[in-house]
Amino acid sequence: MPARKRKKRRTRLKAAPFLWIGFVVSTSLGLAYSPITNLRRVVVEGADPSDRLGVEESIQKWAGKPCLQINPRTIEGEVLEIPGMRSAVLSRNVFGSGRLKVSYREPTLVLEENHAVGVSWDGVMFPLSKEREDLPTLQLTYFPRPSFSLFSTYDAATLARLASDAKAAFPQSNVGIVIDESGGLCLNVDGVRCLFGTNQNLTAKLDQAKVQLTSEILKSGQEVTLNLMDPKSPMISGLKREK
Repeated sequence: MPARKRKKRRTRLKAAPFLWIGFVVSTSLGLAYSPITNLRRVVVEGADPSDRLGVEESIQKWAGKPCLQINPRTIEGEVLEIPGMRSAVLSRNVFGSGRLKVSYREPTLVLEENHAVGVSWDGVMFPLSKEREDLPTLQLTYFPRPSFSLFSTYDAATLARLASDAKAAFPQSNVGIVIDESGGLCLNVDGVRCLFGTNQNLTAKLDQAKVQLTSEILKSGQEVTLNLMDPKSPMISGLKREK
């Protein structure tokens, strides 16, 4: 008697996974296109009053569009075009609310010819909302106008650090950095010219300047020059001491 062939069992597909996939897809599409998720309100944090209008205009053009269809990088990029803006981060939810946090670049220097133009530690020049008389100045006598080519010779971080350290060393004095016609670096403290020459050994040069520039010299009102190109052998010229 021939053996009976076994019937192959048919595998039944479970409907539950497909139902869940369909639910997720339909829910996602619903959230992406539902007017309930339209952008209605964005709280702006950190913006100066003078820039708030520009920030709000960048956001307003997206009002009424579902949040999930909005690329936050697009709005952030528009906000970052505002002069002086350092960062912009937009977060939003599916209920039409968002939060935009912005921060600004901090100037470490201002241009001698215009104290309303700042220079950040990374070399970005940007307009300030008002003139800053409390910061060290940067004077470029060789370059006809401020240029990023300056920072190929003197990187911005070096100038920023020198400005910050010099202001800390002489907190009651007017401090300025000058790049002269030959590209040499000079530190001015209350009118006293400290010739640094290159940007090598700046710490040693500034330490020697703190030793040499006594209150007597700073208050003398004379055209004094302190040569610190070799910080181990400082030379002072132009100082006439009272007998």
